[in-house]
Amino acid sequence: NSFRIFMAPCDQNEASQKTKKDPFLANVHRRRGLSSFDTQIPMGNGSFEKGTAIFAGDAARQIIVQWAIPRVKPKAVVVSGTQWRTISKIGPGTRIRSIIQANGGPISFAGFEWQYAGFITSWRGGKLEADHELSNSIMAYLAPKEPYLPVDYKALTGDQEFSSDLPEADRLNLHISTMTIMLNE
Repeated sequence: NSFRIFMAPCDQNEASQKTKKDPFLANVHRRRGLSSFDTQIPMGNGSFEKGTAIFAGDAARQIIVQWAIPRVKPKAVVVSGTQWRTISKIGPGTRIRSIIQANGGPISFAGFEWQYAGFITSWRGGKLEADHELSNSIMAYLAPKEPYLPVDYKALTGDQEFSSDLPEADRLNLHISTMTIMLNE
């Protein structure tokens, strides 16, 4: 039944019709405040994949299901809602200092202003390595939060890897913006 949440209708008219026929969906919509719609997920290089935004517009709960087969087989879940956390208590909104503390040391991330901007590239042998296998099961992205100085941002741009222990990384108020959980096939 929990998977059926992802199959919820996309617009209010369709939701109204479907929930009248399906008590489970009616209950989900009433009790969870579920709001969902089809969306396009940018994949870089101008390409997009189909997805369904769940709890759309809710900063605490929003997720996007990326489909291998549209509305049949999920491929990944893109988490941007700040209420979601991993077993190590990191997730969207987690600040760089908390990530470093959970990891027991610095991490590496891709520079900003290019396709993989802010992608966490390595836990550098830290504690998060065991439960958060980068690229294969989790892809996490950092983003700066204002206020910060443009010179600090510029120091961390480009197609290269940077360390979280750089003073500019701390001054940018970096935090996890999104995490993508890859689902096993």
